[in-house]
Amino acid sequence: MFRISRLIAAFIVLCVIGGCAAEPIGMTLQPWTPAPTEEYQPPAATPAPAPEVAVRGGTLNISMRTPMTLNPIFNTDESVDAVLSLIFPKLMLLDEEHKPYVNSAIAQAIDFDHDAATVTVTLRDGARWHDGAPLSADDLIATLNAIRRAADNTIYKHTLDNVRSYERIDRRTVEMRLFAAYSGMDYNLVFPIIPAHRHGFYEGEIEPQELATEMLDPVGLGFFEFYSFSSARGMTLVASDSLVERPYIDRINVIITPDAGADLDALNGGLIDILDGGISDWARFSANPRFNVTERTTQFYDKLGFNFANPVLREKPVRQAILYSIPFDALENTIYGGAAWLSLLPINPQSWLARETEPPRFDLDAARRTLTEAGWGDDGGSALYKTLIQADLIRPEATEEPHEEYPDDYAPEPAPTPTPTPTVTQDSDPVEVLSRLSLTLIVNEENAERVALADLLAENLEEAGFDILVVSLPFAQFESRLLAREFDMFLAGYNLAAYPELSFMFGSRNALDGTNFSNYISEELDLRIRAVLRADFDGREEAVSALSDYLLEELPSVGIAFRKSAVVSNARLRANINTAPGMLFSNINEWHIIVNQR
Repeated sequence: MFRISRLIAAFIVLCVIGGCAAEPIGMTLQPWTPAPTEEYQPPAATPAPAPEVAVRGGTLNISMRTPMTLNPIFNTDESVDAVLSLIFPKLMLLDEEHKPYVNSAIAQAIDFDHDAATVTVTLRDGARWHDGAPLSADDLIATLNAIRRAADNTIYKHTLDNVRSYERIDRRTVEMRLFAAYSGMDYNLVFPIIPAHRHGFYEGEIEPQELATEMLDPVGLGFFEFYSFSSARGMTLVASDSLVERPYIDRINVIITPDAGADLDALNGGLIDILDGGISDWARFSANPRFNVTERTTQFYDKLGFNFANPVLREKPVRQAILYSIPFDALENTIYGGAAWLSLLPINPQSWLARETEPPRFDLDAARRTLTEAGWGDDGGSALYKTLIQADLIRPEATEEPHEEYPDDYAPEPAPTPTPTPTVTQDSDPVEVLSRLSLTLIVNEENAERVALADLLAENLEEAGFDILVVSLPFAQFESRLLAREFDMFLAGYNLAAYPELSFMFGSRNALDGTNFSNYISEELDLRIRAVLRADFDGREEAVSALSDYLLEELPSVGIAFRKSAVVSNARLRANINTAPGMLFSNINEWHIIVNQR
């Protein structure tokens, strides 16, 4: 929700109270009548504005960073990827609810056989590349080969992590065989297709000195065709005439910008027409009639994590008391400035898999009462106390060997693990320890919102009976403390995948020395995470719902919010923006520049 300017609000109040032109006191108003000698003629009606109609024509101006390649598989920059998607469409797309669907311009059908752990792609008959060559299974094979050989930091490198092998079945059909059935495999097929007949460039066999020449002639099958590129003038694309339905927009000019700040300046200065903005940069455009603003929820997620190596935080009432001490109702505006969607769960609220949840009411009395009922006492010290059993967490080794078809070094991400999950155990010599609610909360100092949230949370928790030390650290030190588990609580941000693969965050295999920084070990949670990963497509919602139930009940962490962003566009552009991740131009064939016609 955007904040309304107090100055504007004050102006409205003054107009309401004082009026715009008060009458002199004592003046008597008389009704107006036309002169008796003239026949009254009502004033001519003002012509209605001409309706907006979608007509073909116009140029759209956008921006990107300097591309190192025009091969979308080898590219590493997201702004370049968005532009290249206009030339190289993706095999599958995401709708407004982040649900995958088959791109019918490329594929006739994509069949997922959950039992056989195979994916069969049948390409659309009649689809052609911009140079007239037909789309074939060889193109998909060439694309898969390129993804296999791409560098680790490329955008689509890990989409094939769960693909064991693939082969050409016939002219239009490719079958992929998976290491394991994976319910999010359709999300992994959101990648672009490149042509096999451009073997030299697209197989990465171009020498560096030849790259400049080869970059000038990419061939795709998207709504727009490549026309020209130079590092000084940028790139020009033109609408493709080879498609059944030609886009309304004729031409796209792409300027080269060095960073996000330059993008914002270019938008404000009229050099570009649309920008998928940063986390909160759209606020400066929201009240300007020259622009349209479309909010969206990003995959950037803030959460409060606990270190379960601390016996204090293993106590569920303690975590519940912390939850009651977070003023969720105020966070959206006081901490995030309206640029966040509060969420206890690490599942994007705009996703078709999300559940509507209401954070608990901020209640410090309930927090204190929860602690008292759990046996935490007050001896006049700065924090409540209780005698707890001190026992170290141990992650036992798996009792079964991995499936023999998996390579020794294979660690599928996000594919499900083939090894069983250990249960929680403790050391054999527990001791009683007098424990106080004295906790250290770490946060990286570069993030102003999380630092402010940490300070607010510490203030509230101290009223509830805790003693909280907030430590703000440079990110490198913050990361080091996370990896070493040198904290009691942490506030951190995650860039989550569109499909909720959460074993990296909560899986027992990743506790103690992996990415499960909380050291949370639970056989039940592991089972529910695996159920999400192994569900058939019809069972995904039920499996995610069961996982959500556990996270809300047991509180292995406390979710705070997903950050919001926005797509800001020039008012002359009419576009139904798809706000799903990476889908900015997915329906650009429906966009048009407004033209008034009588």
